Amino acid sequence: MITVRSLLLKVLNYCSIDPSDSFMSEEPGVIRKKQIQSLANAFGLVPASYNVNVSNGSQSRRELDSLRSDDISSLIGFIVEARFLSLRKYSDYSELVQKSFAKVLAAYGSIPNSRLNRKVNIRWMYTDLLKYRIEMYKMTVPFSGMLEGFSVGLLYSKCLQQDLNNVIANNITEIDAVLCNILDPFGMKISYHELVDLHGYPDVDLDKIDLEWRNNQY
Repeated sequence: MITVRSLLLKVLNYCSIDPSDSFMSEEPGVIRKKQIQSLANAFGLVPASYNVNVSNGSQSRRELDSLRSDDISSLIGFIVEARFLSLRKYSDYSELVQKSFAKVLAAYGSIPNSRLNRKVNIRWMYTDLLKYRIEMYKMTVPFSGMLEGFSVGLLYSKCLQQDLNNVIANNITEIDAVLCNILDPFGMKISYHELVDLHGYPDVDLDKIDLEWRNNQY
């Protein structure tokens, strides 16, 4: 079964690629965009799939209406900037809020009552964590480029970097769990067939498409 972590990983991958790279305007990029659209729709992050009931009236509705053009840039922004939180209730995150207070109390010893009485800023938490996670993704994804010739020195450097990257990658589970909880506090699970048949997810071998595209560049 597929969870919202699949969407998170697709977004991390998308955000790690230079948007000016021709890779993003050709088949590999087009498929990535469609995959994100399909996953976002499946996990209720596309406004048109909601019966929106927000107290902030017109501003939130304008923000949601602006996305109905299927503009992928708007959709990515909607996810990356946590604007999807306009579709959520603060109470959806009660467990995360409790965990946040417990973690901060353990780290800092005490929190002034004035702070304890404030709502936890879920948007700030999410955008700060996602920004960090994108940078970690860029660092920890295994090197897949082409090396000029065979250089033991350069390969040794890559090995040392990968050793540290593996440590980071193996200890980033909690951050991913928090990001996924914010994206989908309901813990939805869907089948791959449902994703393809109902939400139009491209059923392709993306690694093969990427490789063919890169081979054609040389």
